[in-house]
Amino acid sequence: LVMCSNTLNVLPMSVKVETNRTHAAAIIGALYNEVFCQIVSGDCQGTVRVWDVRSGHMEFEFRRAHGDHKMTCMSFDVSKRRLYTGAEDGEVRL
Repeated sequence: LVMCSNTLNVLPMSVKVETNRTHAAAIIGALYNEVFCQIVSGDCQGTVRVWDVRSGHMEFEFRRAHGDHKMTCMSFDVSKRRLYTGAEDGEVRL
């Protein structure tokens, strides 16, 4: 089960999980990548975080993906190997 607001939570059905705030800003999207068994979450300040689904731990993060512009959307390419992000200024980054 995956839930998000300001916090992305992965709640396994059989394990007690403590939830912490995972993003300082509102989450604009959370994508599941079945190729790498990861969840990628992004917030409007441009922080993109990659989570391991099995452990629930953050594997790495990118900050200010669009500089001073708010990130508004994100999507994987068809192969699920590239992440595209878009911002309020109309710029798309790979």
